[in-house]
Amino acid sequence: MRTIVAALAVLAAAVPAAMAGWSTIASDVGTAATGIYFTDATTGFLPADENGAGAEIVKSTDGGKTWTTNEPHQGGLLFLDVAGYGENIVVAGALGEEYSIDGGAYFNTSLGGGSGQCVRAVGARGNPDAIAVVGEFGLFNPKNGVAMSTDGGAIFTTFDAKLFTDARYGAFPSAKTWYISAGNWPEANDDKPSNDDFAPKNDDFSDAPSTITRTPRFELRKTAKGGYKPYVRLPGRDAMVTGNETIFQAQISLSTDAGKTWNSVFENKGDFYANGIACIDDNNCCFVGEADAGAAAGARIHCTNDAGANWNRTLFLPGPQNSLLDITATGTAGEYWAVGGTLSSLDANATFYHSTNSGNSWTLDSTISGSYASAVDCRLPPPVIRESTAPSCCAIDGF
Repeated sequence: MRTIVAALAVLAAAVPAAMAGWSTIASDVGTAATGIYFTDATTGFLPADENGAGAEIVKSTDGGKTWTTNEPHQGGLLFLDVAGYGENIVVAGALGEEYSIDGGAYFNTSLGGGSGQCVRAVGARGNPDAIAVVGEFGLFNPKNGVAMSTDGGAIFTTFDAKLFTDARYGAFPSAKTWYISAGNWPEANDDKPSNDDFAPKNDDFSDAPSTITRTPRFELRKTAKGGYKPYVRLPGRDAMVTGNETIFQAQISLSTDAGKTWNSVFENKGDFYANGIACIDDNNCCFVGEADAGAAAGARIHCTNDAGANWNRTLFLPGPQNSLLDITATGTAGEYWAVGGTLSSLDANATFYHSTNSGNSWTLDSTISGSYASAVDCRLPPPVIRESTAPSCCAIDGF
């Protein structure tokens, strides 16, 4: 894999969340990361990747101000996200998952998972009882959707979300209601074969879409900071057949019976691809998306307040320089944070958008020059946020 040169920074919002104002609280934590998770106001985890050391799990015990490598763990090629509930913590990556049932003191290899780029707790905020990983699972007849664990991440059961594109993120507001956001960007917008992580002769994605295999591709798309923005494309079975790598695509798939059946409740072919999704409850959810080319280039947020029956675009930031990567519901009624950034030939700026009315409107709360926010997490329950002197939300500049 090609060397990544960007440095990590941890970004935080002040207490309470509604009176935010974001700032950098830690720099040079690692080389690259795309996820962040806090178990409480002081203890947090990053699925990081370090030059010369490979994949690692780093931990903070002071609210994100300092970070140290959390050993032992089983190792991996590329860690991408982390989440948990109680003493259970799961880290997902390109070659599978690792889990801890003792608050992160020790990590073991999970069974039954696969290539996942998103980890989320399942159930009502503040009272989850399972863990979900979104991605591509299984070597034979793989499932493009979600893997679910009810034992803290030791064993996963997989579900196919019936997608025409690649499963990327998920939100699980209750035990039976699961939302999956999916999408892909055009092959023309990817790095040329000479810049790929695979040698051209071994790169399935150098060929026509009809020959694409389901081997995960680890993409490093160059940023204006001179570093590289890591993406993982986990091509689904249907995406392989239909050759969907030629256009932007976004899709939301919803199950209301714990993965037994699925309905596609949002589809867009041609304008943008979907990134993170978050839900306040079963009925109220928002997702972010973006496109860096085309007539609809820019970043956007779409929200539903009727369980996916209708989706309204409640924020649009026109222009290919705008990006939104992740979104979270804070646990306070109607409150979301959406994070991303703007990229230009001269600089990058992390952006933090805030809603207190279930995503119906948004305000730009903060920008941080020289950063680019890739993931966000807000600590629960709200009483801890209000009583703590630590920041209520943290984001990661993973690029």
